[in-house]
Amino acid sequence: MPLLTDELSRKRILRFAGLALLYYVLLMLPWPGLASAYGACFRITGNIIFNSFGDGGAVKFAPSIQNSQEQGTEQRDALVLIRKIGGSGVRAHASSRYMGYLSAALVTALVLATPLRRRRKLWALGGGLLLVHCFVALRVALWLINIDRKAGLTLFSFGDWSRTVVAYAGHILVTIPETKFVVPVAVWALVCFRREDFTAAAQTNKTAGKSPG
Repeated sequence: MPLLTDELSRKRILRFAGLALLYYVLLMLPWPGLASAYGACFRITGNIIFNSFGDGGAVKFAPSIQNSQEQGTEQRDALVLIRKIGGSGVRAHASSRYMGYLSAALVTALVLATPLRRRRKLWALGGGLLLVHCFVALRVALWLINIDRKAGLTLFSFGDWSRTVVAYAGHILVTIPETKFVVPVAVWALVCFRREDFTAAAQTNKTAGKSPG
């Protein structure tokens, strides 16, 4: 009997899916102070990572003062100023929820729903959040580079080949909305599963196939 059609395996999969959905819904609820706390961390980290940006440039993240009509469907809680030191600059608005929190919440929900021992789960959660926020930092960097290109600040000088690579990377990682969900799933698989897990699953499948009936 194949492993994935085994009744016990089906129950485990359904239980995992139910728990992951429950955790994700809970993380999506408007808990008091959660959005503002994550937004503050987003801006502080952005100021640290992108304090020096490109050739003589700097990026400043500050709280956004947009009103609800201007923000549209996605709350943009970060005002971003990209400028050449001693020169001109351009402003843009970003959503910490869209750029980072959705991905972090998904990987958190998946890890918490995975049946692992507590110590291993804690390591997986820490590693997952670290990796997913590396992905968030890359998304923000590509977004900033695109703004620099459109504004003509010339903080970066790319050759034809590297410009094409950056453009494609920006399209895939920033423009396509599904990417912020696909990458956390890949991160979850990376931090939660080891080679011996698949070996044990294969052995269980082999044993189940030999059982009578």
